[in-house]
Amino acid sequence: MTQFATARSAMGPRRGVSYVDIVRVHGLHVDPRGRWAVVGHSDRRHGWKLHLSSVPVEAEHLLSIVAPILAARRVSFKFAVNDDVLALLNEGSLGPTQIGKFVTVYPISDAQSRSLAEELAAATDDFEGPEVITDLRLGRVVYTRYGGFSPNVERDRLGHFFSVLQDEAGVRRDERAVPFVAPRGVFNPFADRVEEQQKAPSRPRTGKLFGPGYLLLEVIKPDVTGSVFLALDMRDPAQVAPKVLKEARAHCLSDRLGRDARARLRHQLEAHRALAGRVPIPSADAYFEVNGNGYLALEHIEGTDIGAIQPRPFSTMPVAEQKQLLARLAALAAALQALHAACYVHRDLAPGNVRVRADGSVVLLDLELAHALGSRAPPFAQGTAGFMSPEQQAGLPADCAQDIFSFGALMALLCTGIDPRRVLFAREQQRRQQLGALGGLAPNMAQLIARCLATDPTCRPSAAEAGALLHAELAADASSTPLIAKRRATPTAIDATRARAGSCLPKLARGLLQNVLLDEATGLWLSPQSGVHEPKELRSNYALHRSAHRGVSGVIYVLARFTKAGVTCRDVRDRIQHATDWLLEHAATPDDQMPGLHFGEAGVALAITEAVHNGLIERGEWLDEYLSEALQGPLDWPDMTHGAAGQGVAALACGDLLEDARLSAHARRCAHYLLASQDADGGWTLPEGVVGMMGNRYLGFAHGVAGVVYFLAEWAARHHDADAAWAARRGADWLMGHAQSTSPEGALAWPTKPGESEIWRWWCHGAPGIALTFLKLFETTRDVRYAEVARNALLAHPRDIRYSNLSQCHGLSGLGEIYVEAARVLGEEVWLDRAARIADVMLELTREDENGGISWLVEDPFRATADLMLGCGGVAHFLLRLCHADLSAPLLLASKSLQEPVGAYA
Repeated sequence: MTQFATARSAMGPRRGVSYVDIVRVHGLHVDPRGRWAVVGHSDRRHGWKLHLSSVPVEAEHLLSIVAPILAARRVSFKFAVNDDVLALLNEGSLGPTQIGKFVTVYPISDAQSRSLAEELAAATDDFEGPEVITDLRLGRVVYTRYGGFSPNVERDRLGHFFSVLQDEAGVRRDERAVPFVAPRGVFNPFADRVEEQQKAPSRPRTGKLFGPGYLLLEVIKPDVTGSVFLALDMRDPAQVAPKVLKEARAHCLSDRLGRDARARLRHQLEAHRALAGRVPIPSADAYFEVNGNGYLALEHIEGTDIGAIQPRPFSTMPVAEQKQLLARLAALAAALQALHAACYVHRDLAPGNVRVRADGSVVLLDLELAHALGSRAPPFAQGTAGFMSPEQQAGLPADCAQDIFSFGALMALLCTGIDPRRVLFAREQQRRQQLGALGGLAPNMAQLIARCLATDPTCRPSAAEAGALLHAELAADASSTPLIAKRRATPTAIDATRARAGSCLPKLARGLLQNVLLDEATGLWLSPQSGVHEPKELRSNYALHRSAHRGVSGVIYVLARFTKAGVTCRDVRDRIQHATDWLLEHAATPDDQMPGLHFGEAGVALAITEAVHNGLIERGEWLDEYLSEALQGPLDWPDMTHGAAGQGVAALACGDLLEDARLSAHARRCAHYLLASQDADGGWTLPEGVVGMMGNRYLGFAHGVAGVVYFLAEWAARHHDADAAWAARRGADWLMGHAQSTSPEGALAWPTKPGESEIWRWWCHGAPGIALTFLKLFETTRDVRYAEVARNALLAHPRDIRYSNLSQCHGLSGLGEIYVEAARVLGEEVWLDRAARIADVMLELTREDENGGISWLVEDPFRATADLMLGCGGVAHFLLRLCHADLSAPLLLASKSLQEPVGAYA
């Protein structure tokens, strides 16, 4: 089931109260740098930094107190530039280790760290703020941690950056341990305080009695702002009962009115008491506090969340399941009707906040945001992304229509299997037809959901009307439901999808030029930054990258392939030439000078070569010089995305496009490296270079053995290399040895690495990506065993798969590409039919602007980007390839096999 992140927005609609002028009043020069404002500069690389925690209602006063102290001490410091950033910090949106770090101070010495901490603690003894979980507490809002001031920054083999400390204790990563751990080998001016903190009360622990008498059994939902526990109420031995214990960490989620997460729990208790016996909700015990944190015990409701079902279209469900879902939705409408009749609005109706009992009855959960109609108190600003109405997001007064929108979003998810954010991204005018096609819904049902999702709240039905319509649908003859998704796998149906996709291809190319996130300075395509904890709706979390996976070269690659297929649009040549010049200049980007196919220069080289091959860039001596450099990157990692397997694929592909056999020499050294590094049992172990990955053996296509075998199989077939062929067979045997049968039909699955229970089912990790390898093995050897493994791997998903991620890497586009490849290699139309069904979904989720450009919300549910493996470029490539089967899968190889595919598909 798709997980939907809570859209915290604790501060409500953003207004951005700046803190900069408060500091400037004290004669200090302030340099705003994005989310931070910086004062001064420290020459120290590392030391005992100080943090001051705060809440929005006190932050301005706190700064006015501490700024003159810091000015007198002549120390450098930084602070959150405005209350929007402070809210993001305190709700954990910038990462759990950043909570509470409103001000960071960089003392000039360890001695000053101690004396300044004592002065700041005395001056701020009346202030409040969230706990800084990485630090040693020195006062009410003053904390310290040993770490980098301006440390050296290094990049690991996957391109992730990390800070490095180099001091008397040696060279090591700057880790932010939770809870605080005193560093070894360095002087600690706060050694006496460490022992005090170790004696302080600890967080709630399972297996222990807690508060007034609750035995904690397990953590249901960990969260730095407040976890949720399953507990036993042991207060009365005669009435022991399971309870859900909600935690609210002090001062987290603080708003401009001074209300924090604890205020939300107290508010929730009031709502439970007001609604008890009138609305189906859990019963609530008293609110209590332990160590300043708040707790609310609630009745544990046996059952399942309404969203805990496999996402799929309504029409593919058996009739009994259809009726069951309609009955649940009708019961939910009745619960909403009762809630609204009691003059309350829920305001967070989401998949995890509706519990269905075994008897089919529905219980509303999580009333933290519930609001009494007519109340003068401002509602708490929060909600679940994708389920909040436009007016709730805008901070307008609460009303019942907001719950109806959420109800519609929930119905859209449950009846189509698609994240409502993707559904709502498309134009509203075609909503009924869109929902009908995505879910195979009867017109009345599609119309009901569309009305609930209307932008104009006055057009939405009441809960009573929605319930009546659901009961009418439930009573209708099930045979009247058009089972759109049960179409037959016929050439006519496939051709119809191809024709529809083909008519959109010019709009797809146009969309990549104008309907995606672009850099204002260069006009180039922005990509989401890797490893960033911050909310993706912030534009600052997107940056220029050069790689093919995420970055400029991936977009060049896609547009060049559109040109090859005869699909072009105005300005494409100029845009690609400009982008290529930028790539050749090696502008500073996070991924510059990496060697890989997906992440690095091998992929950049392939993209530029594709553009040259298709006449978008003139070939010259510059290209030979660049390719010679780009395809000779270091060989120190084996995989497809970052290492030798992908570098080898890039060299072969560039040679094919330019008809230059000399480039094969670059692939030869990749093959030799992989042969030399293969394990005795046929696998490959990742070398040093990435903490958490080195020493492990992965199975999938992106980082594992499957990607390596793919390249070696192609190399062996082209160059009659017996050693490479033997290594590929051994790798294939190793993969088959770790396959798991998951269905009576023979479907296969693989864990991400041996011994793990987690199963992925996408291009990067899991059966579909591994199927690519066995298709390549069958294509190059004609061993029918490999074809059978590929077929069973392709059964990892149901025929009418629904998933909210549309990307190539771990979503529907990548799966569709693999089905197209299976149809080509195996000559079996069933796989082309599966690809066409995915294409039908993509075509229903398009957003077309007034200029005719098409885009999607692909992996990122907030902004449309053009990336090949994570963005619109990947969806566009899939639809292009469905119409032009002569193209290879993205960043892979066109067949050089001398044998024709088995079967009739061409």
